[in-house]
Amino acid sequence: DWLYEQIAPTLDEDKFTAALVRISKEIEAEGPTQRNYLGIFRSDYMLHEPEPAAGAKLLQVELNTIAASFASLGSITSEFHQFIVGRHAAHIPGVQEYLSLGGNPLETLDEALPANKALKNLPMAIMTAHKQYCSGAGSAPPPVPGQSSSAAAPIVVFVVQPGEVNTIDQRLLEHELWSTFKVKAVRKTMAEIN
Repeated sequence: DWLYEQIAPTLDEDKFTAALVRISKEIEAEGPTQRNYLGIFRSDYMLHEPEPAAGAKLLQVELNTIAASFASLGSITSEFHQFIVGRHAAHIPGVQEYLSLGGNPLETLDEALPANKALKNLPMAIMTAHKQYCSGAGSAPPPVPGQSSSAAAPIVVFVVQPGEVNTIDQRLLEHELWSTFKVKAVRKTMAEIN
């Protein structure tokens, strides 16, 4: 009820959110039909520094509950930042001071630039949900890595926009899902699903 109250003032102008609220209320009225859910959320932050003397604050600008974009590219970007700082920090003015690394950037690099493991963890979560679904649906769970997948086994569907341009990030997730867990994923638009 709280969430409905908070977004109620926007519903006249935001037809998409209004449709989501209508669907949510219909589903809530029907009652739960499945025991398990997988929620994948992406929280976006930006540095906010209205006055340099006050210092920068990290502020949340979005909580995305409908897409998992940039999990793959975020992991790769994190690795690239670690490489740049680890390999070239001594040659980049101010980077050691900025990251509070002192004289040797390799000593505390992991603390300054933590790893982003989304490319491993997101497919693992999807595989776990897939396995749970298979066990509840009476289907065989995904095969052991190295074995081929059954044609009748449930698959994962990535719902994409028509003319999607973010295919590389999605393909990296699909690749990890298949190569590590042998779970098949397909990409479909809403029109193709309907």
